[in-house]
Amino acid sequence: MKKRIKLRTKILILSSILVCSSVLVSGWMMLISISDSFEEEIGERAIAIARTLTQLDDIIINVGQEGGEEYIQPIAERIRLSTNVDYIVILDMNRIRYSHPSETRIGEVFEGGDEIAAYSEHEYTSKAWEN
Repeated sequence: MKKRIKLRTKILILSSILVCSSVLVSGWMMLISISDSFEEEIGERAIAIARTLTQLDDIIINVGQEGGEEYIQPIAERIRLSTNVDYIVILDMNRIRYSHPSETRIGEVFEGGDEIAAYSEHEYTSKAWEN
């Protein structure tokens, strides 16, 4: 003879599954929302730093000038350290780097795809994935 599950047990199991599912789904949605907000805040901070840099007279005068990196790199490095960002790269219209956290890359041509969008009239942020 088969043993039947009581109605009370069935309701308890289904209620538990429903509560657990609700908690998991709402937790996942909250995590995504917090992550998106955090990413947006980081992007706004990066744009604020970029706006500040583009208004500094020493940057304006020396970008595009030969030897300009001697003036620009110390400024960019000082701002990078004081704002606690990973890197600040300043390019001219020919994609030549005037600042970079790795000083061996200063003076090289930047390649990576973002520089094309950077020359548009709009501000933007992009996400770089670390390997």
